[in-house]
Amino acid sequence: MVRQNHRSKEDLRNLAGQTADCSSSGLRPYMPQLDGIRAIAVLMVFVSHWVPWTSQAGLPWGNFGVDLFFVLSGFLITDILLQGRRYIEEGGQGLFLTLRQFYIRRILRIFPLYYAFLLAYTVAVPSHADGLTPWLWTYTLNLFRVLVDNNWEGPISHLWSLSVEEQFYLVWPWIVLLTPRRLLLPVFLLSVAVGPAAKLIMAMYGLPHEAIKYFTLSRLDTLAMGGLLAYAVAQQGLQTIAKSRAVDGLLWIGMPMFFAVVGLRVAGIESANWMVLEMSAETLFCGWLVLRAAQGFGGPIGRMLASGPLVYLGKISYGLYLLHKPIPYLLREFGVDVDSIPPGIDFLLYTGLAIVVASLSWYLLEGPINELKRHFPNRTRIVGATVTDRQLAVGTRE
Repeated sequence: MVRQNHRSKEDLRNLAGQTADCSSSGLRPYMPQLDGIRAIAVLMVFVSHWVPWTSQAGLPWGNFGVDLFFVLSGFLITDILLQGRRYIEEGGQGLFLTLRQFYIRRILRIFPLYYAFLLAYTVAVPSHADGLTPWLWTYTLNLFRVLVDNNWEGPISHLWSLSVEEQFYLVWPWIVLLTPRRLLLPVFLLSVAVGPAAKLIMAMYGLPHEAIKYFTLSRLDTLAMGGLLAYAVAQQGLQTIAKSRAVDGLLWIGMPMFFAVVGLRVAGIESANWMVLEMSAETLFCGWLVLRAAQGFGGPIGRMLASGPLVYLGKISYGLYLLHKPIPYLLREFGVDVDSIPPGIDFLLYTGLAIVVASLSWYLLEGPINELKRHFPNRTRIVGATVTDRQLAVGTRE
């Protein structure tokens, strides 16, 4: 029996090795550098919220961090969906089973903490949630910022980005799973093009930058860019795509364009077109970052992204993002004179508190609920064996 169990584990490891970079499977080993990317993204958002002079100087830390989250999310979610599509095409499972598993796993990952946070926040400071309840509880806060109040800012205003992601999750699986195979690439390319087109059209009609920035279609290019990269990896393999000239082009076009636009803004040269160019450049640059981190950076950058502290922050990044912004407001509500805290010290204090709260959230709520996903696995049939995603580490925490 011991020998049989040993052989079973060895067979499982062999199966995992066979799928490590299989272009058709969509399965890859856990990629810790992607958690490092998550940590970098959330720390950028922290800087934008708690070191205000950087944003006032024209440095778009927050927007870049959100775009990085969007591209990474589009990449990982599309990878899962393409894997599910392959199961359907091979006759391993039906469309509605694949959709059911996807949506249940998304609900288990996202809803519990989000709604627990809304409930706790509404009870703690009801005045800050007045009039927002329908938008908050239906994941449409971004549309509130487009249709009702473009300039509204507050302790929960950052939840707009979660609304964009949930709207994307609602529609994107149907597109990936139902589009005929010959049309998949054109659909991915068209989806990427929708973002800049939506921004330009809205700008032509004189809509304010804030409205454009929060509209779902104007952010579709970032999410779809991740999807396009996942499709390319599924077709050609991760190593081939990561080393291709097309991916190098994402860097050498996106990075100079991004720094040029930021430099012009910092210099005080403003234009209505800067936002469109800046966000398009961010999409390209973030696409390169995500794909290279999936492949694995070498040297100091790779060691930094795979370091224990960044990987841990990446693991709890959902809680960090969701729970961080109200911290100064809540401290003020409970009598703390946050305005007297020296600059720099306040950033460290708020970041430390965010890590504590997000860690408690992970170990007391998110982690245990996440374990329920084992009842709704994405199953993979390989060489007559069945390997669940609990047994075979996939390169995602999605």
